[in-house]
Amino acid sequence: MIDTPGTTRHLREQAARMVAIVIILLGIIDPVFTITRSVPPVVAVWSADSSRYAPELSRVHAALAPHAAVIFGPAPEADAQVTVGAALPTNVTAMTADTSVAFVVNVGTTRGVHVERWRAPNVATLDGRIVLETGLARDAATIAPANAADSVRVRVEVRDDSVLVVERSVSLTAGARASVSLPYVPIREGTQVLDMRLVEGADTVHWQHALHIQSKPWHVLVYDPRPSWLSTFVRRTVERDARFRVSSRVVTSRQVSRATTLAPGSLAAVERQTPLPDVLVVGAPDALNAADVNALDRLLTVHGVAVVLLPDHLAPGGSLAAARTGLDALVQAREWRLLPPLPSNAPRVVRQAGAPGTAMDSVHLLATSVATPLVMPHDAEAVATTSAGASVGTQSTVAWRVPHGRGTLLVHGAFDAWRFRDAARSTFDATWRDLIADMAARRTPLLAISAAPADEAWPRSVLLRTNASGASGNERPLVRLTHAGDTVSVRLLPTNVAGTWRVTWPAFTRANPPVALLRATWQGDTVFSPVLVDNGQQLPDSRTTEQLAAWAKSRGGRMLSGQGIDSLPALITQAIGDRRRPSPWHPMRIGWWIVPLALAFGTEWWLRRRRGSP
Repeated sequence: MIDTPGTTRHLREQAARMVAIVIILLGIIDPVFTITRSVPPVVAVWSADSSRYAPELSRVHAALAPHAAVIFGPAPEADAQVTVGAALPTNVTAMTADTSVAFVVNVGTTRGVHVERWRAPNVATLDGRIVLETGLARDAATIAPANAADSVRVRVEVRDDSVLVVERSVSLTAGARASVSLPYVPIREGTQVLDMRLVEGADTVHWQHALHIQSKPWHVLVYDPRPSWLSTFVRRTVERDARFRVSSRVVTSRQVSRATTLAPGSLAAVERQTPLPDVLVVGAPDALNAADVNALDRLLTVHGVAVVLLPDHLAPGGSLAAARTGLDALVQAREWRLLPPLPSNAPRVVRQAGAPGTAMDSVHLLATSVATPLVMPHDAEAVATTSAGASVGTQSTVAWRVPHGRGTLLVHGAFDAWRFRDAARSTFDATWRDLIADMAARRTPLLAISAAPADEAWPRSVLLRTNASGASGNERPLVRLTHAGDTVSVRLLPTNVAGTWRVTWPAFTRANPPVALLRATWQGDTVFSPVLVDNGQQLPDSRTTEQLAAWAKSRGGRMLSGQGIDSLPALITQAIGDRRRPSPWHPMRIGWWIVPLALAFGTEWWLRRRRGSP
């Protein structure tokens, strides 16, 4: 075969044509290859209150956008979760996967002050004082070493309908913590949302607390197995308070007792009452028998009743009861001691536990006969203390409360405080009214409302659980949802767990007010739960910084302050590790093949035109 210039040009035409045909065939076949390459992580950024933390959410997005694929809102399939704020949604476990790395940006002021703890009741009685407890902390990591010794003055405010109700100020140095107690007295019935503010200079941190105010009085039952002066005067004090409805029974002698209407004949008969009392006050507990102690144990453990024990003397041997009735085991304190008398038998000052300068600082009792256990229960919380000696020194715990099953037990060791009831010297009346009200608020009902797992079929729902062990009968709970004076229909759907229902309701027709009230009644007990109108979920659950840090650490992350947002990309990369992984590659799905295809067709056309072919 003779190689001529025309033959060479013809071969080139065919080669260019074949290249173009191959590119077209590859585009039709769409081949796929497996290669190893770096993949940017998927990061879900969300907050329990996106409107409040909108600026911080924007900062987090700006820091992560160049390094990751950012999704706003919870995404369980994401590689990392970043939540902004000091609160987590109640259904956070359904919104995040255990395999996701979690980071918490706990937003505070520019000088490192943030809310570490928040504790307040959800239900209160009209005209009854409650205490809103706020724990503050100042993060030392956000403060320059040169300014570590400087203190910052912050203010905690409570606002109701934008009106300032109460405020407290405190100074914090680097790494310091402080507890602020704010007294609040509701003045109207219904559900309201308190606006809480932490103010430091020009910075303000907001959070909200829903509170349901009711005029229904707490039921207090006073039971004395023998007459007791302390129990008698405590009962008279509580009877004068409109927040309480008091019934009583006093056993004056064997087979003889004095009682008010509908008072049970014994502690064992209390369990058969409907509804159960909110607080059970037991005077002279040394006169209880074994059956009475067993009834007390069951009322605490099973029914969640709050119990107050008012001993008025010690038995020989330093115990509360001379007979072995099980009372010492119930109280978890077997040996007691009487504090030595002061000179001239002056009374001791028994102060309610509380930080100096708070509402509890001026609340105190006077007593000359004061007892304290030699060994306190390991999980006891001090309620009242007194000086152990003639001068101010080591404090001894006189009263404490301890959880017992579902209930709470309070024991007070100021035996003869009733002798010093003069309002000019002590606050006997106010002290006992506050103590009984606090115990009533701690009463555990037979049913509870909690967040429901995420379910697309039921976007607005909560879980309602009942305590079947403390119930009689098998009736279903009665549930009502009210919003703006209207009653919204609800449905109770059984679940695969006995005694548990999913409560669901349709969307609200109006956005104001922003909170609706869910009310559930069962076996004489009633519980309330505020729900947000916009998404039908319960109000966010504020956690302590330790809980937030533990939640993030359990998922391989950590908690950051607002100043640490810029370090998020590096921390997420470090936590996730090497992101090089095998992935499919479709070369024909990239537009680069248009260039060689056009070049091949252009070359073939140019060669044909050069040799004179059309």
